[in-house]
Amino acid sequence: MLIKKLFITVLSLDLLMLNILLGFLLVKYTKSISISYSDKESVDIIPQISPNKESVNGHVCGNACISYIDQKCAGLSITPIIKNIIPTQKPTPVAKLRSVVYLPIPGSGNTGQTSWTDLSGTEFYLDKDDYPGFKEAYLEVNMKLFQGNGYAFIRLYDVTNKRAVDGGEIQTNSQTSTVVTSGKLSIWEGRNLYKMQARSLTADTTYFESGRIRILSEN
Repeated sequence: MLIKKLFITVLSLDLLMLNILLGFLLVKYTKSISISYSDKESVDIIPQISPNKESVNGHVCGNACISYIDQKCAGLSITPIIKNIIPTQKPTPVAKLRSVVYLPIPGSGNTGQTSWTDLSGTEFYLDKDDYPGFKEAYLEVNMKLFQGNGYAFIRLYDVTNKRAVDGGEIQTNSQTSTVVTSGKLSIWEGRNLYKMQARSLTADTTYFESGRIRILSEN
């Protein structure tokens, strides 16, 4: 019986201490709450401990508090923030200036050989670095096949590198002088010596009357 009384006494003390602690926390928690709005207006709300108090997000707020919050929320509107997006402008490409220069080929000549034959006096030098913005080059020749029914052939030969220039071979079966243009020439780097070579398909005479290199540059 004594033990039961002691247990009740200890339990009563524990409940008393718990009530005191809860009262302290309640007093501390119910300090003034300052609520600020975008219109720079603020209000101090002191919750009233009354039967009409309500819990908002875990906080005790009186009817006056809830009414004030409802009024402010009713006047709020959500305005989307739209950023001004300025598209990046691409730089306007600068048009390059193209120019054409002609390099005359000296001399002339002819041959009736069916194998490639050098035409003496047609040697000249060409260096791409002498033409800033060098883009491409073509061979233009005034030629003909004399008294024959086959074909006359002429080509550009790179003496320095011992090779026929790619794209530099042309032909005609015309028996009157005609201008023939080659494909794009494959000009190697450096200052190289060039000359003209000719041959005939059927031992008729091929005539090289004049020629030039058409050089296109782009700057």
